[in-house]
Amino acid sequence: MPNEENLQISVDITHFNHVPTSLDRNSFANILYINARSLRNSLMDIQDYIDCQNFSIHVIVIVETWITQNEAEYFNLLPYKSFHSHRRLGRGGGVAIFVHENFDNPSILFEEDYYNNNFLIINLPQQKLKIAGIYRQPGNINDPTAHTFISHLEKLLSKYSHMIVLGDFNINLFETPETTLNYQNAYSLNGYTLLNNLSSNFATRINHANNTSTCLDHIISDLHFSNYNFQHNFFCLI
Repeated sequence: MPNEENLQISVDITHFNHVPTSLDRNSFANILYINARSLRNSLMDIQDYIDCQNFSIHVIVIVETWITQNEAEYFNLLPYKSFHSHRRLGRGGGVAIFVHENFDNPSILFEEDYYNNNFLIINLPQQKLKIAGIYRQPGNINDPTAHTFISHLEKLLSKYSHMIVLGDFNINLFETPETTLNYQNAYSLNGYTLLNNLSSNFATRINHANNTSTCLDHIISDLHFSNYNFQHNFFCLI
């Protein structure tokens, strides 16, 4: 079990309708992040990708699952233990975290659908690590609901440590209105660091029709990584 200073993560980047070609098989924790826009449409593709690898993906974080509480038992991946957070009202949203069966006793530390925003934190006690999946409902960045989301996120970041947070925050880090700055202060003042590369080459959404790019999906963590390189690795969007 490596200590915190030696912890490595690998999260590959690609854009819509593609899957990553490889992950760093030497990393302690290979984490795959997917913005699925419905697990109904992508579950089998994700399972096929996992089955084709000759090394383990340890944790899979999926946002925009679009499934309900009654459906969750049918949306699983092998060989993983599955955890879900669902939108209680309306369609869309949702977060799922899948933890490889070799990890002992993973459990839900926190789960909430808060004003249609999903928060899911999984505790990995043996690794002394927490993995969080976040989904924020789209909306005007200056809308009061954005401030409500940031305030709620800040409470969680102040409460939990040794955590990697991945999610669709629907806050474009290529722009810096006041609300974006408040969000950045919320995590930085609690000891969390943004791991995104904010170069336009590493946008997490690209709209070719409008020739625009955004950074809406983020990774933040209060861990100190001695060996990570996001020049080649980051988000996977399917």
